[in-house]
Amino acid sequence: VFSQILGRENVLEHHSNFENPFTTQEETLKLKIAQENWHEPVIVTTNVQFFETLFSHKASKVRKLHNIANSIIILDEVQSIPNKYIEPCMCALNELVVNYGCTVVLCSATQPEFDKNNIFKETVKIQEIIDDTNKLFKALRRTTEHYIGDKDINEIASQIKGQNQVLCIVNTKRHARDIYDLLSKEDNVFHLSTNMYPLHRQETLKKIRELLLAGLPCKVISTQLIEAGVDIDFPVVYRAMAGIDSIVQAAGRCNREGKLETGHVYVFRPEEKYIGKEYLALTAELGRMIVEATPRFLDLSSISQYFYNLFGAGTNLD
Repeated sequence: VFSQILGRENVLEHHSNFENPFTTQEETLKLKIAQENWHEPVIVTTNVQFFETLFSHKASKVRKLHNIANSIIILDEVQSIPNKYIEPCMCALNELVVNYGCTVVLCSATQPEFDKNNIFKETVKIQEIIDDTNKLFKALRRTTEHYIGDKDINEIASQIKGQNQVLCIVNTKRHARDIYDLLSKEDNVFHLSTNMYPLHRQETLKKIRELLLAGLPCKVISTQLIEAGVDIDFPVVYRAMAGIDSIVQAAGRCNREGKLETGHVYVFRPEEKYIGKEYLALTAELGRMIVEATPRFLDLSSISQYFYNLFGAGTNLD
């Protein structure tokens, strides 16, 4: 999309899903050098690639380091930076702003408020781009949330069977597979996880979009991979207990295009073996505390409280 607007010659893609479009050795070499140097005006990359440039000791990685100076850095879905890397990542961004002329834009529907949670170690000027976040949040609200308590796989499968078009997002691949197995004899039931090749996932998503557009029955059981970067619209979404950021991202797949008066998001607590381990278990527990305490757990105040609890929960941020 950026290339269509700004011109292919102005945009460099550098990420793991990028497929080299060139056929000649000369063009491929030119691309490799461009990816090592980042000379182009616009670079489309990933968090991993970007932060590896700042922290790596390999010459091929740091060869582009000087080109980050005096740039605008836009981090989309900033809440997805793993907790154990947050402090060094934010310290690096802080340094780029204070001493290297950079401007950083942190984008997220679930803003972690790093400044309010004292993650930035130096004072930098932090400014909210949106004039009135509460007003915007209310204007863009397209879903109603429901907490339906403890549900085992049979109960969830039964509820999914009763829906025409429904998406169920869970924390583990095992949970996704077990629910899918209970529904596999139904028509138009799909499974999505990172056990599939990217091309296979793309083909499956294409079929899903066609069924949704046609108004035909479509039931999808997926891991978190569908929560970010996948433009898809269901009238009903089920979400296994998780952090509030993940629940909000799941809600972003519900009534996404605003065609309904409201979509419905159902959050449930699965059996213990499906919750996930370590970080997943921690975020699910913090999410449960908020979901059980307030019926409007998709509101900004819930997101803010969640990250306050997360960053203060004795987790290692470095």
